[in-house]
Amino acid sequence: MKVPFYLLGLLIRFGPQHGYSLKQSISLEIADFAKIKLPTIYYHLERLAGAGYLSATTDREGNRPEKTVYAVTDQGREYFAMLAQKILLESYQPEFNLDGILYFSDLVEPEKLLAGMLRRRDQLNRQHHYIKQHHEATLNRLPPDSIKWAAFIFQHHLSHFEAEIEWLDEVISELSDR
Repeated sequence: MKVPFYLLGLLIRFGPQHGYSLKQSISLEIADFAKIKLPTIYYHLERLAGAGYLSATTDREGNRPEKTVYAVTDQGREYFAMLAQKILLESYQPEFNLDGILYFSDLVEPEKLLAGMLRRRDQLNRQHHYIKQHHEATLNRLPPDSIKWAAFIFQHHLSHFEAEIEWLDEVISELSDR
């Protein structure tokens, strides 16, 4: 459901595109908040086209290989709206793998547990820093009416990183005191 939603949304927003162009849009526009495995988009494009949500036409520029260009159909716009409603109705149920590690912490060597938590905090700090830097570059590429919402998305992710880092600091402090 997630990948079709994003593919349809990108095609509605930016117009008809071929698969490689969509990969670039995903990398530039939504990779900060949507975890999409890029090789899978061709599978999803074919399924969406087969279901009538996309039209697919072949295009060739000069001697270059043929490319399939995808465009959203009216049925695809309806499907996008349905997927949006489905996402809005989902309940929030985050899953944090570190909770399992802490639950079984008595079965993990204390030094390895502490080292793993320190590595995780460093990784989260690097990701947090990257998102802060990428924030401005992304906002500069968006249409003016999308900038406000993109800023909310970035703030949402930054808040989660900050909360996770703060939580890890508390866990690390507790593990260090053992």
